[in-house]
Amino acid sequence: MTPEAWAAIIGVFMPIIISFLKNCDWREEVKFGVSLLLCLAVGGATAYFSGQLLLKPESIFVDGAIVFTAAQTVYQTWFKWTKANEALESVKIL
Repeated sequence: MTPEAWAAIIGVFMPIIISFLKNCDWREEVKFGVSLLLCLAVGGATAYFSGQLLLKPESIFVDGAIVFTAAQTVYQTWFKWTKANEALESVKIL
């Protein structure tokens, strides 16, 4: 399986983590930045574990963009209106 496919698969599960961030008392810009950096970190980990990081360092941004796009698509399309999302967003952190 390609690193891009792994990044997309991992991105499907990111809305669970992003839902926790929604309840933080941070400005919206900060929440967006944290979620973007988190997706880039996951993309970097995907590139690292697939062996692409040393061959193509720009794969961090490619895989990060794929993770972010998959996470946002799944969140906005299927996850945003669920009871699971409501429960995760009600958890108070930071």
